Amino acid sequence: MTASSLLPAPNLMPLMRYRDLAEAMGWLEQAFAFEKQIAVSDAEGDVIYGQMLYRGGLIMLGAVRDTELDKLMRQPDEVGGVETQSCYVVVDDADAHYARVQEAGAEIVLELKSDGLGRRGYSCRDPEGHIWNFGTYNPGRGLTVTVAQPEAEMPAPIPPAPRRTSPRLLMCLAVLLAALGGTCWLYGDAMRDDILTRVANAAEHHSAQKAERAYAELVKVRAEKRSSDERAETATRELDAERARHRVLESGSGGMTEKLAQEQRDRQAAEAALATLREELVRKQAALDAAIEAKRVSDEKLAVKSAASEAASVPDTKNARQLPAATEAGTSKIETSATATAAEEQGSRELAAAAGGNTEAADTDGDRRTLSGTGKSVRKNKGTAVKAWERKYPNYVLDMRHSWPYNSWSE
Repeated sequence: MTASSLLPAPNLMPLMRYRDLAEAMGWLEQAFAFEKQIAVSDAEGDVIYGQMLYRGGLIMLGAVRDTELDKLMRQPDEVGGVETQSCYVVVDDADAHYARVQEAGAEIVLELKSDGLGRRGYSCRDPEGHIWNFGTYNPGRGLTVTVAQPEAEMPAPIPPAPRRTSPRLLMCLAVLLAALGGTCWLYGDAMRDDILTRVANAAEHHSAQKAERAYAELVKVRAEKRSSDERAETATRELDAERARHRVLESGSGGMTEKLAQEQRDRQAAEAALATLREELVRKQAALDAAIEAKRVSDEKLAVKSAASEAASVPDTKNARQLPAATEAGTSKIETSATATAAEEQGSRELAAAAGGNTEAADTDGDRRTLSGTGKSVRKNKGTAVKAWERKYPNYVLDMRHSWPYNSWSE
C-alpha cells in the first residue's frame, strides 16, 4: 500500500568549501541574497563552518583545511577551473538577480537567456571559482511524493458490515440535491461569469508575462543588433582609412619612382657633361702646355735677338759686314717670336674660356707683361730715345737707327 502527499521541505543540502570562509559568506550575502544562519570560529577566530539560508533552502559551508574530507576534495583553481558539480537556485526575477550579481563582480559564464517556455536563467562563478546556476524554473513545484509502507505493518482489511438505508436519509439527500440544483440554476450565470473572468484574467496574466518576456528578448536582441552595427561601422571606418592610406602610399610610391628616375637621368646627364668637360680641360691643358713651350722658345729667341742688338750697337767693320745677315736673322726671329706669341695668346684665350674667366683681360695683361719686360731691357741699353721709339713702334720692331749703315739714313 502506498500514500501520496505534497513534496515536503528538501532534506538534501549542498556542501561548499572556501579558503576564506568569512569573506565568502559576506559575498554570498551581497550577491545572491543568502542569509547567514550559523558561523563557527576556531580558537584563532577564523570561521571554519557556516550555514546560510535562501527561501527555505539551506547550504553548508566549510573552510579548506587538512581534514579527512578535505583530502577527498579539490578547489576549482586546483583542477583547471572546472567543477564536478554545481548548485541550482530558484529565483523569481532572473533579470533583477542577474543585474545584482553583475554589480557584485561575479564572472558570468553563461549569459542570461530564455529556454522558449517562459523560463529564464544564467550561470556565474564566485570569487573562488565555484559555479552557481540561477533560474525561474522550479522542478519541485506541484510534484507529489509516494511513500511505500512495508506490507507486514499494514493491517488486514476489514470487510464493512452491511447497513440498511434509512428512508429519512434518502429524503434528506433528495432535498439537498434539489437545493443544490436550484442554487446552481440561480447563480449559474454568476458562477460561470466568475469562472470565465478568472480564466480570462489568468490568460491575460499569462499573456502579459509572455509579452514581458518577449519584450525583454526584443530589448536584448536590439541591444545586440546596435552593438553589432557599431562594431560593423567601426570596422568599415577602419577599412576605409586603411584603403585611403594604401592609396596614398601607392600614389606616393609612384611619384617617388618617377622622381628617382628623373634624378637618375639628371645624374647620368651630369656625368656625361662632366666627362665632356674633363676631355675639354685635357685638350685645353695640352694647348696651354704647347703655348708655354712656344713662349719658352720665343723667350730664348728674344734673348738671342737682344744679344745681337747689343752687339750691333757697337760700330765695327766686321759687324757692319755681318749686319745684313744679322738683320735678316733677327727679322726671321722676330717673325717666329710673333708667331709663338700669337699661339700663346690663343692658348691663354682657350684656357680662360674653359675656366669662365675674361679672355680679353687675360690677353691684355699678358701683352702688357710681355711688352713691359721687353721695354725694360731696351730702355737699359737705349735710354730716352728708345722710350720714344717704343711709343711709336711695336715692341717686336728693332731700332736699327744707330747701326751702320742705317745710322746715316735716320739722319
